[in-house]
Amino acid sequence: MRKIITTALVSLDGVMQGSGGPQEDTSDGFDLGGWSTQFRAPESGAAILGLVGTLDKPCDLLLGRKTYDNFASYWPNVQDNPIGPVFTKANKYVLTRGAAKLDWANSHRMRNMDDLRKVKAANFPAVATDDAPNSVLAKSVAVNGSILADGSE
Repeated sequence: MRKIITTALVSLDGVMQGSGGPQEDTSDGFDLGGWSTQFRAPESGAAILGLVGTLDKPCDLLLGRKTYDNFASYWPNVQDNPIGPVFTKANKYVLTRGAAKLDWANSHRMRNMDDLRKVKAANFPAVATDDAPNSVLAKSVAVNGSILADGSE
């Protein structure tokens, strides 16, 4: 059975919302989007690639619908960062009840926990995001030295 590890960028006060970009998640009036990018060390890209694999052997991604939509609007268009092509080549398993199309290459819809258990039963690694289901995950959290005092935990 595969090990599924979730990754999350978290501020010191527990905020995980909108870490990547200004418009990533503005729900509930959150206006601090992109908070983690200003403090990102050059080595962080290599660390992320260590988690998600390489073009020859990408890990699968387990995504909630919100993260899938964010990733799908950004990563397929990024060619100057090695993470973009790796994410595009990876299988992306998306847990969603919605009927909207999953247009990004290698995307697969999962409708329920039985579908998720089938993915977990495989023998290769997967990386999950913070909006994926918690019931089957081992968590790995990267804490950022920021204090935001606002946002979703």
